Amino acid sequence: MLANFRRLCNLTRMEMDISIQIEFIKATLSETGQSITLVGLMGAGKTKLGKELAMALGLEFKDSDDLIVERYGAISDIFATQGEPKFREMEKEAIADLISGQPKVLSTGGGAFVQEQTRELMKDGAISIWLNADLETLYNRVKDKKHRPLLETGEDKRIILQKFIDNRYPTYALADVKAVITDEGVATKEESIAQNRDRVINALYMHLKP
Repeated sequence: MLANFRRLCNLTRMEMDISIQIEFIKATLSETGQSITLVGLMGAGKTKLGKELAMALGLEFKDSDDLIVERYGAISDIFATQGEPKFREMEKEAIADLISGQPKVLSTGGGAFVQEQTRELMKDGAISIWLNADLETLYNRVKDKKHRPLLETGEDKRIILQKFIDNRYPTYALADVKAVITDEGVATKEESIAQNRDRVINALYMHLKP
């Protein structure tokens, strides 16, 4: 305890606030046994930000898509040969397995939270956090990315993203926690990740505190 107090005394006010919030979140999750599930569109940062959040909280990071690929093969092949309904069943099963163990940070596919049964599963067994990024942030992050089948339809990527925003954001808003994600005010990708990680930590703390 004394060592932790001395460490906190050497931090700036902002760092101290985040550090205190982290300790509170860790204690709360340890008590409740809940995991954290991240939801949002492609480019919102569910993987990169999720890994940083997990590291800050001392938790394991998992990606539901990775588990699906490990069990059943490439997601694109599943869609092509078995269809989306079958994939959604696999996805729900993977998420259920991942949130049933020790607390962890879980990144989920962009369409997972839109599925009612999967959404209720996440809300019952974990704390859902919506990484809420605006169109420009998402577009600037994904416009040059390859291997994004949903964006490779020949239609302008900005228009595709806007359609996803219109269709999915009302449902994402049902998440337990909303964290605004932006790249404004930072010069590097690393600074953006750190800034948004702290935004998520603060939003989660505000949700959990008495």
